[in-house]
Amino acid sequence: MSLTAPTRVFKDARDFQILYLSMFLLYGIWFLSWDANIVNYFTVFASCFLAQWLGISFYNAPLNSLKSAAITALGLCILFKANMLATFALVGFISIIGKFLIQYKGKHVFNPSLFGIVVCLLITNDAWVSPGQWGNNFVVVSFLSAAALLVLLKVGRIDTSLSFLGSLMLLEFARTVIYLGWEPEVFWYKFTSGTILLFAFFMVTDPVTTPKSAKGRIIWGCIIGVLTFVLSNWFQNYTAPIWALLIATPITIFLNKLFKGNDFYWLPFSHTSFTKKPIQQ
Repeated sequence: MSLTAPTRVFKDARDFQILYLSMFLLYGIWFLSWDANIVNYFTVFASCFLAQWLGISFYNAPLNSLKSAAITALGLCILFKANMLATFALVGFISIIGKFLIQYKGKHVFNPSLFGIVVCLLITNDAWVSPGQWGNNFVVVSFLSAAALLVLLKVGRIDTSLSFLGSLMLLEFARTVIYLGWEPEVFWYKFTSGTILLFAFFMVTDPVTTPKSAKGRIIWGCIIGVLTFVLSNWFQNYTAPIWALLIATPITIFLNKLFKGNDFYWLPFSHTSFTKKPIQQ
C-alpha cells in the first residue's frame, strides 16, 4: 500500500527540524526585533545549497540531502552574526563542505553549523555569536522546549539533551546556590535563556554526529555539560557550549567503539528500496 503525502513527509525527521527552526527564525525577526538582513540570510542559504550540490555531484550524496543543507542554513541564520556579506557566504560554504572533507567511516565528524561557526570565529575578525538575542522570556523558552521535544523524539536523541542539561544544571546549582550561597533565582535565570535550550535541542543532538548507543550519548552529553561549566565559569567564555561541543566531538569515535549501537538514517532503511545503505550527508 502506498504512503499518503503527509506520511511520506513526516517519515523524515528533517522535515520537523526545518519547520522547527523556521518558526524560531521568524519569531526572532518579527517578535524580538532582530536586526535581520534578508540579503545575509539569502547568502547563507545560497552558499549552503551550492556546497551541498557540489557534494551531491562529486561525492554521490543523495538529492534529499538538500534538506540537511536547509537545516544547517537555518541554524546559521539563527546563531551566526557578521558584518560582511562575504563572511556569511563563507560560513555557509565551509559548514557544508566540511561534511564531505572531514569524515570517519563515511559519516561527517563535526556538526556542520558548529564547524562553520568555529572556523569563521578563528579565521576572521568579523564573526560572532550572540547568546543574549533570545532574552529570558519564559513563554519563548517553554515553546522552544516543547517544539524541540517533538523533533528529538522523532530522531531518538532526547537522552543527549537531557544528559547535557542535567549535568550542567547540577554543577551550576552546586556552585551558585550551595557553594556561593546565591538565591535560586540566579541559578534559574541561566537556564531560561532560549539560546542555551536551542543549543541543547539543536546542535548537540545532530543524530549523525552523536554516539550511536544510548549509553554513549548520555556519557557524551555529560562531558559537554562539564566542559561548558568549566569554560563558562573559569574562562568566562560566553560561547562555552560551542567550544565544549567542538572539544567533545572526536570523543564520539571512541564511545562508538566502546558501546555498540545502530547507525542512524534519516529515512527508514529498507533492503527493498536500497541496494546499499544510504549516505548520510
